[in-house]
Amino acid sequence: MNKKILSLILVAMVSSTALISCGTKANKDTSSTESTASTESTESNQQTPSGDPAASPTGGNSASSENKSNNSSVLGENSAPTVEVTQVATVADFKDKDATAIQAVLGDPISQNGNTSTYEKDNYTFDVTYYDSICGQVKITPKTEMKYSADVNNILKVLGINAVDSDSVSPSEFSWNNKFDTYKISVFPNASAGDKLGYVQVILAEQYK
Repeated sequence: MNKKILSLILVAMVSSTALISCGTKANKDTSSTESTASTESTESNQQTPSGDPAASPTGGNSASSENKSNNSSVLGENSAPTVEVTQVATVADFKDKDATAIQAVLGDPISQNGNTSTYEKDNYTFDVTYYDSICGQVKITPKTEMKYSADVNNILKVLGINAVDSDSVSPSEFSWNNKFDTYKISVFPNASAGDKLGYVQVILAEQYK
């Protein structure tokens, strides 16, 4: 009888030890799984932080695109000339010249208003302003439609000028200062239609500004 009781006690102790061991192992496995999941979640958040512009492939280019858009609003998306311009005269034909010399280039004036004589040649109107009988300013207006600003550089070819970059650019004026043997050259848009080219103003020397 005593042996049977002792055997039962031993069996109970072994069973209890086995259950405790299994429970401890299960707790360790669960804790390990939770720890691994937490680590992976933290690493994922560090790699792709929410709201970071650098994480987006286009985030770094947004400012550049905006600047390009602003420039395009002045220069125009298409900067290719819209018409062919042929040379009619040169700056030298006007600078320090009197009415007789200019008439030899442009022909007889079609009208005169004070000290300004108006000439027409090819597809352009030339308003020449004289100071003490010497040409000081020339205003050139195209008769055919030209675009502002696609034809800004293009129209200067009427004077044999191959312009590239102007000194100032705005929706209301492109200008070159002290270049092409002049004091200033400006190209303006049409007063009633800003997308059309209006005229070229050439100031030949500082005293005529």
